[in-house]
Amino acid sequence: MKPKKLASRKVSPARLVATRFGGIRKLARELKIDPSAISKWIRENGGAIPTTSRGRRENWHHILIALFKREGLPLTTEELTFGGTP
Repeated sequence: MKPKKLASRKVSPARLVATRFGGIRKLARELKIDPSAISKWIRENGGAIPTTSRGRRENWHHILIALFKREGLPLTTEELTFGGTP
């Protein structure tokens, strides 16, 4: 039986973002939030990234697109909504 390649498997938006950025802790540090918040994104609601957070007016999707662009990492709005391959 041939082993599955993890890189070709579609994952949730939250898992995709964390993986591409280099991990939950690294992403949380950059976003100045607790790593448990990102873990919660991955665990709940099918791995969807919320657009906003309680007490914040910023839109997470806009923040993540800007962050990935600044870092030279690929990320599309479609991937933020539907997920993709890491």
